[in-house]
Amino acid sequence: ESTVDDLPDEVLEYILSLVAPYKDLQECSLVCKRWHRSVKNVIRHAQKFLHRSIVDFNIRWENITPAEMAPSITKRYSHSACRHDNSMYVFGGCTTTSTTFNDLWRLDLNKRQWVRPLTMGTYPSPKACASIVCYKEALILFGGWSHPSPYPLHQAWRLFSELHVYGIVSNRWACINTPTTPPAMAGHSATIQGELMVVFGGLQKTNVLLGQCGSSNDVWCFNLENQTWNKQTTTDVKPFCRYGQSQISLDDRNVLILGGCGGPNMMFSDVWLLSLTDPIWTWREVPVRNLQWAATYMWCHPACKVLLSPNLDEIIQSVRKNPSSSQPSPEHRPPLPDQGRINQVTCPPKPLTAASSNDLENAGPSGIGMAAFRDPSPVMKPGASENRRRQLESLRRMEERIRPYGNNVYISPSPSESKSQMTKNVMTMSVLDISHVLTDGCYVEWLCPKFHNASSGGPEEKILYTLIAGKGELIMFGGIQKDATSVKSQAQPLSNAANAVSNSLHFITAPRGII
Repeated sequence: ESTVDDLPDEVLEYILSLVAPYKDLQECSLVCKRWHRSVKNVIRHAQKFLHRSIVDFNIRWENITPAEMAPSITKRYSHSACRHDNSMYVFGGCTTTSTTFNDLWRLDLNKRQWVRPLTMGTYPSPKACASIVCYKEALILFGGWSHPSPYPLHQAWRLFSELHVYGIVSNRWACINTPTTPPAMAGHSATIQGELMVVFGGLQKTNVLLGQCGSSNDVWCFNLENQTWNKQTTTDVKPFCRYGQSQISLDDRNVLILGGCGGPNMMFSDVWLLSLTDPIWTWREVPVRNLQWAATYMWCHPACKVLLSPNLDEIIQSVRKNPSSSQPSPEHRPPLPDQGRINQVTCPPKPLTAASSNDLENAGPSGIGMAAFRDPSPVMKPGASENRRRQLESLRRMEERIRPYGNNVYISPSPSESKSQMTKNVMTMSVLDISHVLTDGCYVEWLCPKFHNASSGGPEEKILYTLIAGKGELIMFGGIQKDATSVKSQAQPLSNAANAVSNSLHFITAPRGII
């Protein structure tokens, strides 16, 4: 009689690859030496296939809907999230109804279920745009901001300099008070570098009495062993002041900063390397190749690092909306950054048509090159026929719905248009190769996107979500379904009730057929 032990190694590894890559797979490795060896192979192959799928933009989106009657986290955006072992923790965030949270939720990645820990100790204030990182068996929460209270009226929104530590084993919050503290901030970034939590940038108040604020490019360090703050000295050449950037830890001595926002119409897409050299830390701007494929609006779209083989790392960023099912033409690509800065442009979400090249050569100041819209006398003549009158009126209505964007013409669909003609904007990836950033050449390179693969099954476009690296997968949670071009500042509340705040959960994995 045949048993599991009689299965070939390849079949056993295939069966184990169907097991959740967290607690269940860890327990499988304890069965025997053969299973332990097979589990190690499964983990290695899963990472390899995920990397290959990301580079090929051939990913699989898995959407998780909370089960009925099961506890589920409240919809939110601008929250904080990090992963520890087999769990993802989410803290705070806000909604469009001027509400901020101070709750802590844990996602059991093995069961794909939400758990609300009944925490003890000194709770943090309700806030959003805080940073949270994991160090040993603790979560470190710093900074953030909250909506103003509706009563009494005319209160300013509030920034925090609180530092809280959550003990995962003790299930207790503790507030850390130190003689020296950074200024209150939000929208900053933080990573663990050895025994230090390194904090960069953020939004800070420059005039407390007038309620004025501005962004920063300072570097602060919190020693996690002796619990002390200090402002780190760096070289004079440094990034512009910003907030909303992504901060990636390359190793204990090197940090990468991507994008961010310096204020209205100051959207950065540059890349900086911070080397933790003694005694003065060194900033270096990293040359970026293939800017035509660069991610846009990186201040409201987070990035995370995916470890590959020793020769290649990738930074994955779910940023772009997918306007078509093929590779974008040069007209549809985002504008090239000017000295690391992208100007914010507001335009209708769907490109329905564009003027031809011949028309564009004859285009007027508006950039619209269609002959019908260059009629020098749009006023109807008394002798015009009724049919001609209707045609001109129809063209005039169409002209009112057209706005130029560079060499493109975007038509805003009228309410009467069929929904079948509308194509929803879905999330897709932008991938940055950082394998050469620590070499003598020192550069990064955006990979050519393949929209027809990367967008299949993706969620509708949203911003201010979190993106966390799991075991052989990426985890996206929350956010608000809104076009990034219509949001000018992460610190400004999104008060439009029509905006759809989300508590959706999405997992980005390699296609199952590969394994």
